[in-house]
Amino acid sequence: MRYPELMPDDKNSPAAWLKLWFSRVGESTLAAERSVLGWLSPSERARLARIRHDNKRREYLLSRFLMRHALSECFPRAAVEWQFDEQIGAIPVIEALPHGVQISLSHSGGYVCFGLANCALGIDIEIVRPRRDLLASAKMFMHRDELDNLGKNAAKAMDYFYRCWCAKEACYKSLAPDRQASTVLSTIRYVDLRAGDANRYLIEGGSEDFHFAASMAQRPTEIRRHSYLSPIELFIKGFD
Repeated sequence: MRYPELMPDDKNSPAAWLKLWFSRVGESTLAAERSVLGWLSPSERARLARIRHDNKRREYLLSRFLMRHALSECFPRAAVEWQFDEQIGAIPVIEALPHGVQISLSHSGGYVCFGLANCALGIDIEIVRPRRDLLASAKMFMHRDELDNLGKNAAKAMDYFYRCWCAKEACYKSLAPDRQASTVLSTIRYVDLRAGDANRYLIEGGSEDFHFAASMAQRPTEIRRHSYLSPIELFIKGFD
């Protein structure tokens, strides 16, 4: 589906939409990882050269292939023609990205997710791993009320930890750079994100292996998700 090149900014704006692509590093993605090597921009090649761990290199290459594939599914430009300019600590600047289209990228443990929307967007995906000291990790990003909740139910602590983490990371990514610079994750309250307001809408989901969250400036009336090159089972609350 081709999407409109509009950003909602008034009452007559089009409904918000979200499109997601998921993939996972594996045998089925090797050809894509190899092919994208010849498409990388100078800044992408420089970043790739700094990645030493083989699994991280593969994750990076798959992300750059998946982004180009997704953009070409929505807009009339071949995958090889998209040019990315890497930015330190931020998603790449994409040449010729249609006006009003917002993008977000996340990857963890071999999983890669890329999103497109027509309003402010942030996404986060986190593979679920047991943690030696869950409380110590939680103190790095949780509000004090959330830390109290974490200790109330040991059986659900891990799930709550990752739901909070993904939701906050997604919200942070959806903020403008100046807001990010003045925002600390521990000041973002998960209960507020779930409640929603006029400027933020939280979408949550996941599988047995990972948690996922998206934060948008509007509630989407349409969410389309795709697994690419590798089958990925995923639920999204409220849209399944």
